[in-house]
Amino acid sequence: MEARNTYQENLIELNKVAGHRPRSTLVLGIQQENNAIRSLQHENDELRQSLTEHQNALELIMTKYRQQMMKFTKHQNIQITENAYQAEKQYHKENMELIDKIHEMAVMRHAADVDDYNITEITKNYPDWKQKMTF
Repeated sequence: MEARNTYQENLIELNKVAGHRPRSTLVLGIQQENNAIRSLQHENDELRQSLTEHQNALELIMTKYRQQMMKFTKHQNIQITENAYQAEKQYHKENMELIDKIHEMAVMRHAADVDDYNITEITKNYPDWKQKMTF
């Protein structure tokens, strides 16, 4: 009995919602809704497939980009290393030139000291050497 009352209440509720339209109109509306749902599901499947394809394409592009960046940074590191080597080589060359100049100056200083010593010795041993040197 209670089930019958519940059925009657549900039927009354559905009739209110349906606006007392005939059954054929309700069935036609449901069929149209089903067609729209199927169409949306099909579109959703296509969009999902398109999204997957775009993700795969983007993944491929990013992989290629990473490979190129690795090559680029490797090349940059080699270039930086080469530049550092050239700078070190130039620095070493300049240092060697400075060392050679310092050595040359030391030899010249020693020669000047020897000349000063010789003049001092000559002056001590031969006080009148300047007079003998004039012509």
